Amino acid sequence: MTHTSEDENNAIGDVQFRSLIDRAHDGLFLIDPETGQIEGVNQTVCDWLGYSKDEVLDMTIFDCQTTFSEPDGWQTFVRRVRDENGVQLENEITTRTGSMLPVEGSISVVSVDGSDYVVAIPRQISNRK
Repeated sequence: MTHTSEDENNAIGDVQFRSLIDRAHDGLFLIDPETGQIEGVNQTVCDWLGYSKDEVLDMTIFDCQTTFSEPDGWQTFVRRVRDENGVQLENEITTRTGSMLPVEGSISVVSVDGSDYVVAIPRQISNRK
């Protein structure tokens, strides 16, 4: 089906879209590429981590995973993601209880309205480990 107007292209509203993203099986992180600050997350990630959405939004990427523990390594990784136009990565997410949740993810850098975001979409792989 071909849509002709911008309104028709946005057949689902922002609230409905957000609800669908929150209920997705995979996680979603939006991360500041400079600081590692988590700027957006879906409910799936919050459930995995055991934190509220507000608590996760107060975190940096260094607080909840094992691959990046300091800003220099993060910056090197973001450059690689930009250079390769996205990467796949295995990692472990640290939950509130301290347990480790193995994930694999697709990571890219996306620009929206002049701002860049690292978009990470992790999927649990604990059943494979």
